[in-house]
Amino acid sequence: MFHRTINMPMEVVRRILNLAASEWLDESGMTWLEHAPKIRLLPRNDVRGPYFLGRTDKTVQPVTSTSQRHVLVRRKHRLSEPRNLWAQMGR
Repeated sequence: MFHRTINMPMEVVRRILNLAASEWLDESGMTWLEHAPKIRLLPRNDVRGPYFLGRTDKTVQPVTSTSQRHVLVRRKHRLSEPRNLWAQMGR
């Protein structure tokens, strides 16, 4: 099982406990918890590697605007302009 699969719900639990200890108040103005327990997340060992723009040698190099245009022109898709915008925005 991937650590991210376990960490995601644990992050939600940690957030709820932190809210209960700091922001959520009962009728008398007291927080629900005195303090939130510490929840340690598992190390991220399943992080994806970089995306290679159709390269077969798998060398890591930054995506330049020229290589980005090259890939978008090769695709010749009617949505290449929105794709270019999304790529510039980091999506």
